[in-house]
Amino acid sequence: MVKMINEKWTPKIKKWLEQGNARAGKMEDLPWDVRLESDGTHDYLFFQHPIVLYSYAVKIDGKYATITLDTGISTDMFDTDRRMGYYRRMLIMNRKYNMLRVSLKGDEDVVAIESDLDLSSLSEREFNNALHNVLFASYDIIRNFNMDEGALKELESRIPKVIEDMMAKGSDTAQIKEFLTVKIGMDDAEASKWITMAESVRAQKHKKPSHSDPTQHMFG
Repeated sequence: MVKMINEKWTPKIKKWLEQGNARAGKMEDLPWDVRLESDGTHDYLFFQHPIVLYSYAVKIDGKYATITLDTGISTDMFDTDRRMGYYRRMLIMNRKYNMLRVSLKGDEDVVAIESDLDLSSLSEREFNNALHNVLFASYDIIRNFNMDEGALKELESRIPKVIEDMMAKGSDTAQIKEFLTVKIGMDDAEASKWITMAESVRAQKHKKPSHSDPTQHMFG
């Protein structure tokens, strides 16, 4: 069991993240999968959802909670002109969104998004507003850095993999459909379509190849 630095706020924020409603229509209201870790100085809540591209984290100490995203995008890979263009777009994003900053981290100047929250007055509504901004800023990053096509392909590949993993672990059709409708927020028809597609792919993977009788060519 993880020993928490902040036993008041860490479990409260963890509960806020986990108790979402997939049908609410807002990404910040999704029911997230949350993992708790602590390094002796901060608590960390790492959270993700199958239909959301990035994984996010909340860093918590005695006074502040910081919602953070390390995009993994290193600006070192770009030439000077392109890099300067991206820096300008980051400055525009900082003016566009309240309660967050887009900055560069580490030796490789990796693009990061952070939102600091004061625990002395934090409400669930304020937390969700900050999370909303971080989530949508992350998708602004995808557009501003011309990553739309790759991100879309990545998202499209997520759901079949999730279903296949559940099948491999023994989940039946009813359990998978419940996950897709309750956890992800699909309607029944869409969930059934994804399950049928996954079952077809799985059947093809496990189909035994047919072999002709090896003695046939011996006796024409």
